Amino acid sequence: MNKVKSAIFASLAMAALAVSSVAAAETHPLTYAIVDMNKVMREATAAEGIRTELNAKSKLFHTELENQDKSLSAEKEVLAKSRESMTSEAFEKKVKDLQTKYGSAERLLQERRRTLDVASNTSRTHLLTEATKIIADVARERGYATVFTQEAVLLAQPELDITDEVVKRMNTSVKKIAIDWSAANKMPVKQ
Repeated sequence: MNKVKSAIFASLAMAALAVSSVAAAETHPLTYAIVDMNKVMREATAAEGIRTELNAKSKLFHTELENQDKSLSAEKEVLAKSRESMTSEAFEKKVKDLQTKYGSAERLLQERRRTLDVASNTSRTHLLTEATKIIADVARERGYATVFTQEAVLLAQPELDITDEVVKRMNTSVKKIAIDWSAANKMPVKQ
């Protein structure tokens, strides 16, 4: 809904700008540009590096959790088979121990998900910050007073789009964004 509102407001703003500056357009160049942030975040080399590293860590976590699950399943089977040879107190203790292990496994799963989410969000925020700096440089160099995101624009002339220039400069100046894997540990846990 916010994207729709943003698009409507941006369209209205552009229409008002176009109407109010029809006479001025002949004497003044256009002072705004458009950038497709989704394309920048998708095509920048640093973005690909983030995705690759996140995928590798996700696979590592998945393997770790899968092995833990297999171990717990095997322990559960052994416990079920040995039920007849144990006292009820000993069996109950083993069941509680196993339940504790399952609880620990669930907490580990949540921790791993949180680690991936926080690392993804912080690295993407860093990438967005770097992209914004480059957009500001391009705007300053070309004399743009305003740069709109593609999502906020309904219709524009193709020459107003600076996306390819932003991606090119990103790939030159920001080749990699380091992922802070410890960031998840620094964030307070939501209860």
